[in-house]
Amino acid sequence: DTKRNQVFTTQAVIEAEREMIDHAKALAKHEAFSIEPKFIEAALATMAEQGVTLSDEQVEAVMSACTSSSFAIQQGSAGAGKTTSLNVVRTAYQQAGFTVLGAATAKLAANNLAEEAGIETMTIARLLIDIEQERSPLSAKSVLLVDEAGQLGSDQLASLLRHAREVQA
Repeated sequence: DTKRNQVFTTQAVIEAEREMIDHAKALAKHEAFSIEPKFIEAALATMAEQGVTLSDEQVEAVMSACTSSSFAIQQGSAGAGKTTSLNVVRTAYQQAGFTVLGAATAKLAANNLAEEAGIETMTIARLLIDIEQERSPLSAKSVLLVDEAGQLGSDQLASLLRHAREVQA
């Protein structure tokens, strides 16, 4: 690393990380999930009617998630308003005719995402089992929001990205 510490890994981890990067780059080039601004504006208006105003940074995150590629990252510290932003993303995509599904590492986190952002959510483990058993809930009209993706193992994230790419989600 940059501090000249010894770093250890396995060939399997390196391969999973390379696969993950390859899938992320391919998804980033796919622009089928860019939705019209009218859906985003309507979702923001809905939040405003509920007394919730997003900061400029939150609006920028929503716009990035809804108008760029099939792969977007939203990062922020605890309490920064990520879940509120995801609620707007969910609303906008649903109004545009997409199905929105959330996934989280822990059941409690999945339940919180479902409750706070109104997103149908499951654990990463459940989603990966469903994919493995060919019962995937994802399709070309699905948006998958992964909460705390940085907590996933490289192989898990590579599997999710591979499947998203295969079904064009």
